[in-house]
Amino acid sequence: KGFQIIKHASYSHDLAPTDYFLFPKVKSALAGTTLTDSELKTAWEGVIATLKEDDFNMAFSKWKHRFQKCIDVDGNFVEKC
Repeated sequence: KGFQIIKHASYSHDLAPTDYFLFPKVKSALAGTTLTDSELKTAWEGVIATLKEDDFNMAFSKWKHRFQKCIDVDGNFVEKC
């Protein structure tokens, strides 16, 4: 498929798709609700089931862009202004 395997950088929330893609979607969908542990699992799975292929394609595209930014600054931390 033309992918090149590269070494993954140390943990960075900017490079973790769950932090910039998945968690915000679930948080938004469940905002304002109070759930038990078992209800949370069901609600989480319900939100995940609504995601479309295009959502994941967009997340992967954004991940590639973020990873390139990390490469461009040689993995150094850049504080947002």
